[in-house]
Formats: sequence, structure tokens, C-alpha cells
Amino acid sequence: MGPPLSAGTRAQKRDVLGLLWRRVFYQPTNEFRAFAEQDHLHCHTQITTAFVLFLADGHAWYAALAQEFHSRTPTEPDDLAGSLIRAHHAAELHCLIASADLQRYAVPLLPETERKGAASSVRRQYLTAVCRDPRHGSLCNRLGVVEQERGDCVAAAWWFCR
Repeated sequence: MGPPLSAGTRAQKRDVLGLLWRRVFYQPTNEFRAFAEQDHLHCHTQITTAFVLFLADGHAWYAALAQEFHSRTPTEPDDLAGSLIRAHHAAELHCLIASADLQRYAVPLLPETERKGAASSVRRQYLTAVCRDPRHGSLCNRLGVVEQERGDCVAAAWWFCR
């Protein structure tokens, strides 16, 4: 067993969010997708419903966590608070991206009437994250994909080229 989290480096603390994402949300998402693609016609509706609920729970959890990081970020920029501010901003950015990713995975599974609003919400969340860190290349690619799915090829090309 490694050292306690409080004794860990900043990279290790960030990795906790990465591990949480991979183990609790990303791997089950892939398992849901693989299971849904198999020929289970008798339970396809139940699988899809469970998957959408799982994604909605994950989206809500990450959105709440991002809000918590945002509310706990110090406003006084002294030496200690400076590193804490950077760490909180990185964690908040990770949560915003994860929340948007989970909602983006659910968009194709939603009823037609809810898709447009959900896609707009995903776009807003990615734009919020880009405003927090404009140098994050992966975010620009995600926004390019979202714009491409919306049918705006010019905006998609702009985001892909950033």
C-alpha cells in the first residue's frame, strides 16, 4: 500500500480523479456499449434505460463535484493559496470535462425531443471548460466533434485547428 493521499504529490492527487474516471465511469460505459451492441433484442430497452440513468447519475455527480471545487477555491492569491488555486482549477476542469463527456455519451440514446437540448448543454459545458483552460487541446477536439454533429462544419474546422 502506498503513502496516504495527504502525503502524496500533486500528480498523485490528480491521478485520483483520473482513476475514478477510468474505473467508475469510463470502463462501465464501454461495458454498457459492448453489451448493448450484442444481440440482446429482448432486453435492449432495459439496457439502454439503465445506461442513460447511469450516465445521468455520473453527469450529476461530476457537475456537483465541479461546483464544490469551484466554491472551495481560495480567492486570496498568496503563495500557499496560489498552488491550491491551480490544483482546484485543474480538478474543476477535469470534473467539467467528465460531466460533459458523460452527457455527450447519452445524447444519441435520448428521445428525439430531448436530444437538441442535451447537445446544447454538452456544448455549453465544453465551452465553459475551454474558458477555464484554452490551451487544452483535447477539449478543442471534443468541441470540434460536437460542432460536427450539429452540422456546423466551419465551427468544427475552427475547433479542430486550434
